[in-house]
Amino acid sequence: MSPTGYGAHSIAAGRELFQQDCASCHGQDARGRGPIAVAQPVWPPDLSAPLIAGRPGGELFWSIRHGIGPMPPAAQLDDAAIWSLIDFIRLRAGARIFSPSEMRWSGTPRMPGFVARCADGTIIAPGNGKLLQPWIGRDEHGANAQAQADGADARCPVEDPQPLAAALAELTGSPSPPAQVLVDANGWLRRAFRTEGDASPAVVASELTLIREHPLGGSALHH
Repeated sequence: MSPTGYGAHSIAAGRELFQQDCASCHGQDARGRGPIAVAQPVWPPDLSAPLIAGRPGGELFWSIRHGIGPMPPAAQLDDAAIWSLIDFIRLRAGARIFSPSEMRWSGTPRMPGFVARCADGTIIAPGNGKLLQPWIGRDEHGANAQAQADGADARCPVEDPQPLAAALAELTGSPSPPAQVLVDANGWLRRAFRTEGDASPAVVASELTLIREHPLGGSALHH
């Protein structure tokens, strides 16, 4: 089982490793069409395909650690680095099933992990049994983010929001992250809103009701 919790920091580390060590064959988007892919005996696999990214984490870990087919073993990477690569691969799979026109995913991508600390000491994190509304924005210091748990009165600041903003931008195939997303109680991403204006209270309330009435089974905490 992955020790990373699919955290936004781990995804950011995996993205950097992937561009450094894997993109020449697999492509920056992990689709298997990197600049030297054509010189390989067979085309590298599309690692962003949901079929591959949906495989058990242990199987992906073994394939990266020991190599498979023409792909050499990743002997230079420690275990934590390999798990970060797996997190990035799973993120790319989530991006493949996103519909920009509907601002929805056709499957069940996980919300990248984050921590928000409230003034009363409450800690908010995805997949902990509460439906969440994270907001992402920018100020003079860069990215900022807040999250509010279902039934709570206040938004709480997300710690170190830049990796989360980058992950959500990639998940929605955009240069910038969505203004708001809805995350169900099990940690699955259910809806995104491009701007604050798109997320009117009436629209958000309707979406939240839909999410409550049609929960997705299983927990997004483990892979």
